[in-house]
Amino acid sequence: MDKDAREQLRKIIEFHHPGFTARRKTSFPDIEQLLTEIAVNLELFEASRPAEGKFTKTALADSRADLLFKIASWFHDIYERATDTPWLSAIVDRIRRERAAIVSFNWDLVLVTHKEAKERIEAFLHPREIKSKAGRHYTPLIVPPTYLKDFNRPVFRQLWRRCTDVLSTPKKLVFLGYSLPPADLHAQFILRCGFHNQLEGRLKKDGSRYPATGPAKVTIVNPDQEAARRIEAVAGPNIP
Repeated sequence: MDKDAREQLRKIIEFHHPGFTARRKTSFPDIEQLLTEIAVNLELFEASRPAEGKFTKTALADSRADLLFKIASWFHDIYERATDTPWLSAIVDRIRRERAAIVSFNWDLVLVTHKEAKERIEAFLHPREIKSKAGRHYTPLIVPPTYLKDFNRPVFRQLWRRCTDVLSTPKKLVFLGYSLPPADLHAQFILRCGFHNQLEGRLKKDGSRYPATGPAKVTIVNPDQEAARRIEAVAGPNIP
């Protein structure tokens, strides 16, 4: 970030974390925590003060946008290097052989692929310094990793629905390194819907259900036993 944007962000972090200093790495908040704090700050901005003061709500929102924009730009900087990872081709070949579907909760370049139409939604295009009439640049389509994420756009409703469908009928379900963090409430809900539908059948538009495909065999690839316990709790006792 440029000097002014970096200084602005430092002040925001210091407000929320009085013990923060850029010289000590252990004093930095994680990105999910920081963006959640900024979201709360914006939500309660007018309620927490009688006047706006020198630091404006617009400045706070702009600082968040600058941070997300720089993160998106950084992803593009490392993208080419990441595609050369030795194990990546091997795992892609395995996924293709097994005709597997992938559900990812990371920051991804391609959000959804339509197998039938061979179309995809590329919500992560290279950031461009496009400026609106108001003089603001556009930020790539990003769901900020806050504790309560905003999925109100139609594309996200489509993604969650397809995600639920995929999780409702698998013969095998592999959790590869995903620990189902307690803060991922949306993921917990969608996974719960998928496990429920495996036993009861997917819902049709008329309210009836398709025949149940039965419980998937679940494999958890993660050394963290707490992750296994969280997944087990969401899956329920009837999922092996």
